[in-house]
Amino acid sequence: MPRPTDFARHIEKLVAERERYAAAVARIDATLGRIRSVLGATGDNGNRLETSIHGRPSARTASTAVKPARRRRRRGRGAYATTADESLLTFVREHRNPTTHEIKAHWKSEGRGGTADNALSKLVREKKLKRTPLEDRRGSRFSLA
Repeated sequence: MPRPTDFARHIEKLVAERERYAAAVARIDATLGRIRSVLGATGDNGNRLETSIHGRPSARTASTAVKPARRRRRRGRGAYATTADESLLTFVREHRNPTTHEIKAHWKSEGRGGTADNALSKLVREKKLKRTPLEDRRGSRFSLA
């Protein structure tokens, strides 16, 4: 069993070591304070930024810091009375050879997201619609196949 005097010496040694480390931390904080004053780093309210010993904002500073903006949630898939394919086929049937521009305007008027391009390509591939390129401008005319 160790003697009580050994414990006392060990505790005195630990206290002295702690004081040396505390003095070193104080010197580091003073140096960082001078650097901040040269750089002009201030917080939101003009106070100097407080940092922990690791250089990160302290808990007091973190609570007053500007928080990042919340991300907006993406809209989910829409629910429509008719499917995209049915809507486009009905529009082509009613408007006799509409252009790509007219179909895209109809798509937006229904409040659908994105563009009608994928649905149009699918219908052409399935041979439900026939695509005829326009000669004088961009786009195509669509008719029932």
